[in-house]
Amino acid sequence: MDRSPFLMEAMAAGEIDLSISTRVAPDMRGFAVRTSPTVWICAAGYVYKKSAPLPLILADEPSIFRKIALDALERANHKNWHINYLAPTLVGIKAAVRAGLGITARSTEFLGADMRVLGEAEGLPPLPPMTYWLWARSDALSPVTMQVYDMLKERFEQKPTETK
Repeated sequence: MDRSPFLMEAMAAGEIDLSISTRVAPDMRGFAVRTSPTVWICAAGYVYKKSAPLPLILADEPSIFRKIALDALERANHKNWHINYLAPTLVGIKAAVRAGLGITARSTEFLGADMRVLGEAEGLPPLPPMTYWLWARSDALSPVTMQVYDMLKERFEQKPTETK
């Protein structure tokens, strides 16, 4: 269990055979497991002030969600923001959101009962959806690993990957 860039590095190094990741890996065998909306998330009790600088909670580099958030703000010409908290782990991001330190961009799976979604009504730009992939190393896979991969691929190809 780790962030996508580190899991993909572990696969390239031969340390693991399978990984669920948000990264695209054309040199590996893979398929989309699901596509989820990406939204702006804050604590349920967070007081959002449209006129104040937007306090962002982001992962340190490399982070696809950090890139998505900053790209969306740039495209919307939203210049009134600052990084309020930078975390190396998803646990740290979740703790900072729950503590009310600001908002983050994440897929809807991140949401907890103690959180809520902000959006265009608050003047925040829309975010693109995130696709999660199951990747398998193209070399040195055991027959059992390939059996698991093939079984999962067959199961996921029988149902839609979009969530609403």
